[in-house]
Amino acid sequence: MANQDYADSQPLLSSLAEKFRGSYRWMTIFAVSLTQFGIYYVMDNPEVLENELRSTYKLSNVQYNAFYGFVSIPNIILSPFVGAINKFTTLRNLLMFYITLSTVGQLIFWYGSSIASYDVMLWGRIVFGAGASTSNCVVCSVIYRWFRNGYELGMANSVSLSISRVGSLANNYLNVILLNQDMSLPSILAISFCIMAVCWVVGFYYLYLDRKLDNLYIREGAAEHIDDPSQDQGQKMTWADLKGLTPMWIAIALYLTFIYINYSNFLFIANAFLQTQFGYDKIWASTLVSFPAFCSMIVGPWSGRFVDSYGRKAQLLLYSSVAFLIVHSLLLFSMWVPNGVIVTFAFILFGLAYTLFSSCAWVCIPLAVTEKLAPTAYGITFALQDVGILISSYMVGFIRDDTEDQAYTYVVVYFIGAVVCAILANFAIIHFDNRSGRVLFKPTIIKEKTDVDEYKIN
Repeated sequence: MANQDYADSQPLLSSLAEKFRGSYRWMTIFAVSLTQFGIYYVMDNPEVLENELRSTYKLSNVQYNAFYGFVSIPNIILSPFVGAINKFTTLRNLLMFYITLSTVGQLIFWYGSSIASYDVMLWGRIVFGAGASTSNCVVCSVIYRWFRNGYELGMANSVSLSISRVGSLANNYLNVILLNQDMSLPSILAISFCIMAVCWVVGFYYLYLDRKLDNLYIREGAAEHIDDPSQDQGQKMTWADLKGLTPMWIAIALYLTFIYINYSNFLFIANAFLQTQFGYDKIWASTLVSFPAFCSMIVGPWSGRFVDSYGRKAQLLLYSSVAFLIVHSLLLFSMWVPNGVIVTFAFILFGLAYTLFSSCAWVCIPLAVTEKLAPTAYGITFALQDVGILISSYMVGFIRDDTEDQAYTYVVVYFIGAVVCAILANFAIIHFDNRSGRVLFKPTIIKEKTDVDEYKIN
């Protein structure tokens, strides 16, 4: 069954632990999100450096796209088991392990660039991906733990994503500045490693807050709320529990996969696309590509707040999907009839569509499954998403290599096809939501039962 009654199942705890959770939940989100700032900064390094990477190391389109595709491989293997692994260790330990892997991966990538070894660089991206993509899954579960009863969950996810996307924004601008200073690729990647290392250190503050919350729960005899597998008596997940992955969750997972094929794979090539197809310089191309991250950073928290109060998540996802379809249609039109205003508007709309999408989509997953299955549902969804990104990275590379002058025309058509598939999955979400009590339709509001903030899905 869906998770609309989860709040009712929670005991009312007029306690110091709950007050601590209420007071420090945003500080926790800030600390966790800063670790993702570093990951998004490093993740998007090849995007801005595409032309330099290809010319310096003599890479084909397929080899360049592998820098993104191979990041997805570890996540495809590891993410479905996040829920099961969480039965053996805490979420905070998992998150710090994955952040450490990402930091080491960037160190290897930097070293590979310094010795001009494509294979070493590729291994660096694989190690980085083993931590980066899977850590996103864990962060979603961490947010759900600190915003346990659903209230402000949309805003919390949006704030986290906004801070993360600042990393993408910083990457787009800082690396262009460094390139204009004629800094070498190994030096630029060394700076990226240092940024990732600083964000890794910030993760220890999250460890402190999370452990303090658990200690307070233990002191008050509320061990069922702590992030400790040894206290999870009678809650071991079995294969039978996977029946709780509802048809609505399947539709949501497919929808997310198609949207991220459209979003991630497009941004991977967007800088080169704008420079090659429209003749833009690096700075203006990077500015346009930064619009999605900029919109997410500025509008995201308010969009999340709106989603919490308005509800109707499935319908809002449909609006964002239609906006994505308009974006690629405008870009396709601009390739035939060049118009800088239309291109600029398309990227602004792309950013607004992604902001609305991200405010709704990840909130839907825990509402579509039982609370115990939430980490597993997040993990499998991330894995499916990365399967799509991996396959599409190679398909886009082959299209660009094989179609030459018309490469970007066929690539944009490919993205239009992905968005159409997402819209079909969106209609399935609406259908299953109507059959499941319309849990995605309902807003999340606060209902005061005690002097302590108690959150409830209405």
